[in-house]
Amino acid sequence: MPRELERMRAFLTKGLTETAALWPDVEQGYAWVHRAAHLLSNDDNLSASEIRQTYGTLLAEMEQTPTSSEPLATMLSTFRKVTASYWPGLFHCYNQPDLPRTNNELEQYFGSARYHERRATGRKQASPGVVVRGAVRVVASVASRLHTFSGATFPI
Repeated sequence: MPRELERMRAFLTKGLTETAALWPDVEQGYAWVHRAAHLLSNDDNLSASEIRQTYGTLLAEMEQTPTSSEPLATMLSTFRKVTASYWPGLFHCYNQPDLPRTNNELEQYFGSARYHERRATGRKQASPGVVVRGAVRVVASVASRLHTFSGATFPI
């Protein structure tokens, strides 16, 4: 085996050996988060109240299951705390078919507008005009990306 691969193998072996005690916690934490994500994806087409009840049962199970280490207990505690902060609005999307489950597209929409504003002006922060006329500028920016405009479209 080439020398470089032997060194890489030694690094990987050392890293895996030194972190071996952490892997059971990682596997257990991943299992909890994976179950939560599966419930929220709603592949079974449950109602909002059914998802709320099932998710609440999962959180109670997380709380009642003894953990093997302090880092895993801290992770589960943080997960439950963050979930509790989102709880009031977490399940509305299952009652409203047109309501998206995440705001990722909206974040991308504004992030793209912010990026183009920075690139056009050279400013690291938004220009004052975005605050005053921002709503119009963002919509115009998105419209210009969705449609191709030419002089023939708008005769003078």
